[in-house]
Amino acid sequence: MPTTASPDTLAILSNRARELLDALLVAADRETLLMLNPLLAQLVAAAERRR
Repeated sequence: MPTTASPDTLAILSNRARELLDALLVAADRETLLMLNPLLAQLVAAAERRR
């Protein structure tokens, strides 16, 4: 039985993350950005450790 590729490929997931972040940056106020920046910094650090 042939296997099909997962719809959650890296390119698709990356594009969706970029779309969501762009939408958030358009709508965000100061308080949202104050919460967002440390969260993003932690996510970046975690991703770098996995490399």
